[in-house]
Amino acid sequence: ANSGSSNIESTYWSWDPKLSGTGGYLTYQNGIFTPAGTTLPLTPDYAPGYIQSGQPFFVKATTRGAGTVKVEENDKVSSGYRSSAVVGKILNYREILRVNLYSGTGTSVLLDGVAAAFSLPYKKAVSSDEDAVKLSNASENIALKRDGNRLAIESRPLVEGRDTLYLDMYNLKTGNYQLQVLGGNTAIGTSLMAKLVDLSNGTSTPL
Repeated sequence: ANSGSSNIESTYWSWDPKLSGTGGYLTYQNGIFTPAGTTLPLTPDYAPGYIQSGQPFFVKATTRGAGTVKVEENDKVSSGYRSSAVVGKILNYREILRVNLYSGTGTSVLLDGVAAAFSLPYKKAVSSDEDAVKLSNASENIALKRDGNRLAIESRPLVEGRDTLYLDMYNLKTGNYQLQVLGGNTAIGTSLMAKLVDLSNGTSTPL
């Protein structure tokens, strides 16, 4: 999409029919895509920032009233499975921490994922231009929780001293699950330590 688009947030959501084995929502905002790995998509049918031909996607109006998504011919690319249109804007500087939820029995399957971005200009409060609301899947979900909002992508100021990301997992089934934590230009410096705290049993695991 380009500058001709109007009254839409910088987030879009698309549908991947292969995610979790039953399908799930993918979230893209300001150059961040989730669920995804450190450098490559984790399923073969999408690429960060691209919408495939015929793939459904969703946008949200910034204010009441109609919004416009404008896609021109020069917005498209034609390299293999990336025949699609770019939507959103890219921020060059950000530090990213990802958490992916996998099934924990037999062959692990990616079920869902979230991402947190850290940068000096980002605000602590939830805002539609920096944070992406979570669209819930029919199966298992993981979200970041802040001020009563479930988020797929949360933007935060750079970590100074202490900060907390609140994970919210729901629609879980009886059985085992795995969490994969990935860093890309991570905001956890040499003088800081990250840990995962399980509030259900009080355990703390260094990362």
